Amino acid sequence: RTTINFSVSSFLTVVSFFFLCTFLIQSGGIQGSGVLWAYSFPLLAIFLLGIRIGTVLAILLGLFLCGIFFIPGISQFSYEKAFAFRGIGVYILVTACTIVYEVTKINKDKRLIKLTKTIQAERDQISAMKDNLPTGIFLLDEQLCIQAQYSPKLEQIFVQTNLTGTSFINLLQNSLQKKEQDLLHDYFEMLLNKSYDQSLLEEINPLKEFSFTPLSGGETKYLSIMFTTFSGENNVIFILGSVQDLTKERALQLQIEAEERKRQQEMRSLFEIIHIEPRLFQDFIDETEENFHTINELLKDRTRSTHEVITEIYQLIHAVKSNAVILGLQEFGEKLHNLERELNQLKGKDEVTFNDFLHFTLEMESVLQEKDSFKGLLERLKSFTRGSNTVQEEVILIKTLE
Repeated sequence: RTTINFSVSSFLTVVSFFFLCTFLIQSGGIQGSGVLWAYSFPLLAIFLLGIRIGTVLAILLGLFLCGIFFIPGISQFSYEKAFAFRGIGVYILVTACTIVYEVTKINKDKRLIKLTKTIQAERDQISAMKDNLPTGIFLLDEQLCIQAQYSPKLEQIFVQTNLTGTSFINLLQNSLQKKEQDLLHDYFEMLLNKSYDQSLLEEINPLKEFSFTPLSGGETKYLSIMFTTFSGENNVIFILGSVQDLTKERALQLQIEAEERKRQQEMRSLFEIIHIEPRLFQDFIDETEENFHTINELLKDRTRSTHEVITEIYQLIHAVKSNAVILGLQEFGEKLHNLERELNQLKGKDEVTFNDFLHFTLEMESVLQEKDSFKGLLERLKSFTRGSNTVQEEVILIKTLE
């Protein structure tokens, strides 16, 4: 009933059978058995043409059957009234049962279509949610292989396409050592065993936070993966995993921690220099800058031997450290002492490489940054002192005028 060709052929079939039934009913057939063909007509008509057209044709044939039974002379075969009433009753019963069946079928089809649309809408919603989730969702079978239904975000996080069938352990082989991989195997066995408390499993999850290096190489990421289990068909156990990329959050956290350390360092430095006389501290800053400028020139000098340069740099840094300790700048003096220790190691080497000097210059850069922070703190103290003096002078002037 869904296509034009089928509808036309069905209509022609039913109409042809309708006229065949009328002929058999009118002729009577062998010993009046022609009327028996009429009982199959409602089934065929309603099934092929639907409940409306099929019922109309069935009623028309029923009226014709009533005329054959009760109007003498129409049929070549005469029927007793008892047989006629039974025949009409059976025909009505067959037609009614067919209509009831067809109505039930139509209602069932409607409910099925509605249910199918609802399920499809829910699947579309779930698919849209899965495709737009910032979290990677995936399933693992008992062999710890990734199943086909995973979110697109997973490929972006793991920097790999076509993850279906990929071993989850192998996916992490660049990120976990052999001992850690064995530990992860044990953890998955505990998950599949389903005899441990879920909160305990979340607590001991080895992938709760870890550094991930893609198999194809590239930038290291900071990920968090959580797991839970459920049973599918035939009690097959699957592991549901959700992975979050915490790289940006981790970078922000490290930045905040670095800023906090810097702030605490400035506070400690401020408490150290607040007791130092500003002019004396300014002399220390000037002499420190002069010594580090000399160190920079020594590092550029190619006419001297490496060990001569290291010895002179050591003396200059030792002088700065001594002044810092005298002024009470303990943390700054400790950093300079570390530079001295590294220079002593370089003096003990027969050959000093470029990498050795590179590491030293990086450490010295950290010391220079702290020296620059001292300059900033000194300026703030001077401005605070100037502001305090100005306020005092204004108070004296006002009292004098009064």
